[in-house]
Amino acid sequence: MPKQCPKCRCKKFYIQDLDDSYTTYTIECVDENIVFGGGIDPQQAPVVNSDTPIFCERCSWKGALEDI
Repeated sequence: MPKQCPKCRCKKFYIQDLDDSYTTYTIECVDENIVFGGGIDPQQAPVVNSDTPIFCERCSWKGALEDI
């Protein structure tokens, strides 16, 4: 089951590249797994930990992966 934003219940989030904050990656959290959108190769995707800052795609919520 996909995790949802605690504020608006959106199921899509994004993370910023640590080296370039203008580069973002769309993610969904499904059954404790991170699924990258946009055809991103998981081998090339950034590492997402429980304390990685994530942002909701719909509202202004931001927090850590462990917060959803």
